[in-house]
Amino acid sequence: MDAGGANISNETAGVYTATMTWTLGDDFVATLVKTGDVPLTDYSDYEVGLIGDGVWAEADTAWGWGSTYDKVLPAVDGTNYSWSWDNVEVHNSGSFKIRQGDDWNGLNLGFGNVTMAGTSAGDFSDADGNIKVAADGFFNMVLSVDADGGDFILTVDPVVK
Repeated sequence: MDAGGANISNETAGVYTATMTWTLGDDFVATLVKTGDVPLTDYSDYEVGLIGDGVWAEADTAWGWGSTYDKVLPAVDGTNYSWSWDNVEVHNSGSFKIRQGDDWNGLNLGFGNVTMAGTSAGDFSDADGNIKVAADGFFNMVLSVDADGGDFILTVDPVVK
């Protein structure tokens, strides 16, 4: 180890004990010993919904950025969690995010935080970190994650009427 040298790299996630040993006249020696696995996030009590002026609610008006719309708890299957919203009206005149609760202190997902999937995935894009649809429409949406190291996936399919 050298002052100002490269970072200590580690490619295996886990909980580690780091030991730094210095001997007079020698360099520092660092050792990492894996002592456990990274605890999985338990999303079962994460009430998540949509927020933004791209989501339209009752009375044909944009929902806005003040409070979270249609908060739901996830379906749980082992380490897999999924939140579902059906028949969501989304407009191109605004954008939206996916948020836990009614403040910005919890889960907060924009376009760069999700992998888009589903038949309408290509119709959604990044709008300064928010999610924007190319054309107004009604969509069924499912946000899913595997707590064992998976990414958030937002599956979007058009509502068939």
